[in-house]
Amino acid sequence: MARRRRDNHQPQNPHCKHRAKTTIDQKRMLATPSFLSSLRSRFPSSISNDRTSWYLVSAVTFSICNYPEEVANLFRFLLDEESENASLAAKKISEGLLKAGLTGGLPKAINALTELGKVVPAEMRQTTPYRLLDISEAERQTRGEEYFKKTYGKISERVLDNLHNAYPDLAYTAVKHIYSPVLSYTDVISAKETSYVLISSLIPQDVNPQLKGHLRGGLNQGATREEIDAVRSIAMSICEVCGVKWRGEVANL
Repeated sequence: MARRRRDNHQPQNPHCKHRAKTTIDQKRMLATPSFLSSLRSRFPSSISNDRTSWYLVSAVTFSICNYPEEVANLFRFLLDEESENASLAAKKISEGLLKAGLTGGLPKAINALTELGKVVPAEMRQTTPYRLLDISEAERQTRGEEYFKKTYGKISERVLDNLHNAYPDLAYTAVKHIYSPVLSYTDVISAKETSYVLISSLIPQDVNPQLKGHLRGGLNQGATREEIDAVRSIAMSICEVCGVKWRGEVANL
């Protein structure tokens, strides 16, 4: 009589596969209320009366670190904790994500803005482009050139020459299509806030040459050293929880 073959495998529980998938799909939320509260405290009133920059910097950094879902979690926190300012926050964060996309990648801006759009109430959403009602193209070009010069100060001509020498179309595109229509537009976030966006978008990318220029650019656009230190501190903390690794020391003033 043939012996029955012993099967060492246990019968599969039909729910096991589902449980495993659920475990994999569950992501640890990084933008927790306690973490966001700690970031908010980096901009104390003794440094600045501005109470909005902390979340602008936070949203941009999460986006560039490729955690777009945390931008949505950040806005949920603002709806709960600062509901009276939520409409303004939606506008500022959206504009900051757009501007950061030009230095950190348009796909990341698309993903972050898409996630943000899922949690912003309909009555707070912008329905027409701000820049549609902007100034003429010639005026926009002049505005962009002036913004570029103010950002880089005494070295603006050298920076432009470096871009041109690297590739002539790089210099042309930077001023014509990035600085003029987008970065120099300050009706939603100011020139100083735009410098915060640029700093916080560069820190996760480990690009010290550009970061050094925009740290100084923040000063040129009216920020204090204490404010820039707060921006850098917030961005660095978010990068750390997102697992960003740098090859060396991150540039500082």
